[in-house]
Amino acid sequence: MSDMPEGRALLDAVERRLLTRGTSTQTVNMATAEVRWRPVFECRIVRTVESRTEQERVHHGKKDLSGRPTYRKLDAYTVTAPAKAGDERQWKLVLRDSVREEHCSCGNGEVACDRCQGRGALTCPASRICPACGGSDSCGRCDGSGVRRHNRTAAATGLGERVTCLKCGALEAACRGCRGRGRVECPDCAGTESVPCPRCDSQGTIAHAACRGAGRTVTWTEGLIRHTRSEERVPQPPPHPPLFVRYLAKETGHWRTAALTPRDRLPHDLPGAHRNALEPRLTEVQGEVARCAHLRYLPVVRVTVADDPHRVFYAFPEQDGAKVVVLPSSRRVAQVAVVVLGVAVLLRLLSAVL
Repeated sequence: MSDMPEGRALLDAVERRLLTRGTSTQTVNMATAEVRWRPVFECRIVRTVESRTEQERVHHGKKDLSGRPTYRKLDAYTVTAPAKAGDERQWKLVLRDSVREEHCSCGNGEVACDRCQGRGALTCPASRICPACGGSDSCGRCDGSGVRRHNRTAAATGLGERVTCLKCGALEAACRGCRGRGRVECPDCAGTESVPCPRCDSQGTIAHAACRGAGRTVTWTEGLIRHTRSEERVPQPPPHPPLFVRYLAKETGHWRTAALTPRDRLPHDLPGAHRNALEPRLTEVQGEVARCAHLRYLPVVRVTVADDPHRVFYAFPEQDGAKVVVLPSSRRVAQVAVVVLGVAVLLRLLSAVL
């Protein structure tokens, strides 16, 4: 990085900042300055990856496959290369001589309903036990038999208001629900002893499961070629500039950019650590048919000088010059922390005494 075109300009900007902000002397000895490069680096690698698979397909009903391209060997079939890395597309092919159309044994796609055995209706009891009396206390005189029993009274049953029994004719002796019969008409079939079959909707037939009601099936071998997008981000290698410097650099820095295809070389001025982080990731992956590494990097210089030991200077190029960011040195931060801690301890002791 020391041979960067911006290198001298960034160091000159740091020197001007030292002189304008004041130092212990009127001149700055930059020859003894400690210079470290901390470039900011962003990179994402976009690929188009091809996969080829075969599978047996089944379609229930008619299926026109005449418009699909055919193949003999899937690996030998040629498809259009992607226009750029990351483009997605797929091709559905048909293996030659693999299409088979078969008529189902059911004939028309329907079979007799297995629930109603093709009748379209289900048997239902014409009557049910009376829910009001349970059938056992239908009449206080005859118990639904039609023969009066003088040793029982309607009042003894405890079932509330009673009506005339249709079986024995006793007044105010029968259950209001069934009038002494013990059973009531079935509300589902209205006494007809038949209800519609819910499975076949009274039709007597249902769709044949094997052909799903189509009456025929079409089978073939499908070849599928897919171009899918994959994206990988390359992490920034250490050491990193401070977070505040990285934020400012992202907002105002004059970044270098490059879009590298497999035929392109890495920029000659890319730092060694960044080059080492990126190069292993640029190897071709299985099925790769297109690749582009979108690279952004910004030179950032870190400078410390003996004439100003309490500050650290970071500089990076902007559109119209160089940006210099001044931060306290780690030693200065530690000194301030000790002072603050000492003051806090002193205040605590004073508060304890008072």
